[in-house]
Amino acid sequence: MDIVIAEGYRAEYKPKIEVRRSALSDKSPQAVGDDRIAFVSDRKLEVDIPQFDRDDIDGIVNFIEKKFLQQEKLCNHRGHRE
Repeated sequence: MDIVIAEGYRAEYKPKIEVRRSALSDKSPQAVGDDRIAFVSDRKLEVDIPQFDRDDIDGIVNFIEKKFLQQEKLCNHRGHRE
């Protein structure tokens, strides 16, 4: 499985990790019911999905691996693709 990380594509319905900086926006994110799967921010947000500090590279990578790559390995092990 290939993973492509791209900036933009807000209108596309694809899994998104939203990056927020308090220097650019001090507003809390709108209710999460869309395709956002996590947040990366320099401050604590009141959200119900995973969030990471912007310096937590290992945590973000582990999240992406668990969310996508381990799921792919499990499907391949079972002999089918989702």
